[in-house]
Amino acid sequence: DQPIKRKKRGRPKKDEQTKREQIYQIQLESFEKDHDFIENKKRMLSTFVLITNKLDEETLSNQEVLRVYKGQSAVETRFRLIKDSQMIDAIYLKTPERVEALGIVYVMALLIYGILEYRVRKELKEKNLSLILKGKRKLYQPTGQALLEQLEDITVILINQNRQKLRLLPDNIDSQAKKIIELCGYDLSIYVSKNVENKGE
Repeated sequence: DQPIKRKKRGRPKKDEQTKREQIYQIQLESFEKDHDFIENKKRMLSTFVLITNKLDEETLSNQEVLRVYKGQSAVETRFRLIKDSQMIDAIYLKTPERVEALGIVYVMALLIYGILEYRVRKELKEKNLSLILKGKRKLYQPTGQALLEQLEDITVILINQNRQKLRLLPDNIDSQAKKIIELCGYDLSIYVSKNVENKGE
């Protein structure tokens, strides 16, 4: 039991009552570990149940089944992009063949999206670098969406001259956009040249 510190400055009034508060302290007594309980808890937490029709362990081991299962979250994250209503709701196709063709285009785009994200993250990690993307965000593991938003600002100037089409780039291209292209193993010539060479390979 102790008095509460006054918030007002100056001397207290004669008839002012001093407010008090009770302070409790926790005291821990010695105790012993229940090793049997801890080991049982570890066994329960390390148990993972999966059902599969792949019963031949030589073809697919239990560890491989678990690894594939754990890896599906990455696939689901990718496919979430093409499940967006803005991506598919407003598209109407007349034949099943066209629906199938569009699906293939979407999967290929998704593959390129994943490769972009993987290459940039891998290079950033190996070189211990980061990117300052839109919103002044400093990122070490940027998402593919964040990378594409940065690349959207690259403008290609198309000039028709003497029956030829010339592609040019302005001089004020964002430095972080240039860095993304370089981390992927390319340079800005991929926007203007027909022959693209991957410098990372």
